[in-house]
Amino acid sequence: MSLISKRRWLLPVLVGALSVITLVSVACGDDDDDSGSNSSASGADVTILQSIKILDGAGLHGIDDGINKDKAIPATARTVALQMRTTLALTDWPSDLDAKATALNKVFQEFATVLDADSPDIAKAGDLAHQAHEGAHEFSHDVWQYLYKKAGVEVADAGGHD
Repeated sequence: MSLISKRRWLLPVLVGALSVITLVSVACGDDDDDSGSNSSASGADVTILQSIKILDGAGLHGIDDGINKDKAIPATARTVALQMRTTLALTDWPSDLDAKATALNKVFQEFATVLDADSPDIAKAGDLAHQAHEGAHEFSHDVWQYLYKKAGVEVADAGGHD
């Protein structure tokens, strides 16, 4: 049994845990706090932070390598694609990130559709796995730049993989 198969339960557990943390963070937030805190994180920002952490930790590099290098579709690939679609669709992205989220969601939709076939086309699956992997890196970079700016964190933009 491969390492990926042994740990296929991990992503759903992490997604669930992060969802609970997000809900608790939003529910327990005090919008009328006059304590002088300089925190400007809104519930939407916390949700964006949780969503990008889910995307960043989805294991897309391993799925891409599994299909394109090993010529084997990992058992979790379809589930991950569906979970990423859900994460991207349910997050209220800022207007300057929304079109990018929609485009990446479309890649995950096509990827899940190819993987849903009785006998998936490995070449199509490989192309879409690579598009999803690289697209997620680019989207993640843009989201983190947005979050850094919102948090007042100055970061030199190095580009490329973060």
